[in-house]
Amino acid sequence: INVPLTIQKTIPTASVIDKDERLKLETFLQKLLFPSTSENNHYSTNEQSYNSVEKALLQELDAMFPHVLLNLNIPVDEHGNTPLHWLTSIANLNLVKSLVKLGSNRLLGDNDGESPLVKAVKSANNYDSGTFEELLDYLYPCLILEDNMNRTVLHHIVITSGIAGCSSVAKYYLDVLMGWIVKKEDRISNLHDVDPILKNLTLNWVLVN
Repeated sequence: INVPLTIQKTIPTASVIDKDERLKLETFLQKLLFPSTSENNHYSTNEQSYNSVEKALLQELDAMFPHVLLNLNIPVDEHGNTPLHWLTSIANLNLVKSLVKLGSNRLLGDNDGESPLVKAVKSANNYDSGTFEELLDYLYPCLILEDNMNRTVLHHIVITSGIAGCSSVAKYYLDVLMGWIVKKEDRISNLHDVDPILKNLTLNWVLVN
């Protein structure tokens, strides 16, 4: 990411997908989201257990697909949504954290160029669960992105505010977003290696751009 920061387009997902990569990814998601009865005790939704779950599951998948990489950045539906898009929209914060740590590209857009963060503000799930502030800790790179119609996440919050019954949802997203940016200095002081977006993103930059 170059500095000074500039608004950028999201990166399109791959148009040609290896079928084995898709199968391995679908198996990965299915086992985490819908564990069988025998796996219920192992694949816990407790955040503290996720590291061991990921390690065990990745080893299992590598045994099942020994010559196939786990590609987290391929679309999982006809709309071009990656797993990160989808899990963000349903407010599954634990899995969002896991995917980011495992290498999901936060700069990818769906078929409309919408980032995972845009998916968050287009639904009320992160409002209902109160997860939006923590979600920003992982998806803040999406703040410099715009979709195919030159709309940033702020534009989409405004659009959400115009939907019947969604004004309080949009207000929550806007308030949390502005507050997160203002408080980010405290976050930076606790980090040894600060990336260019987190270091240079300011409230003035967001409002001007």
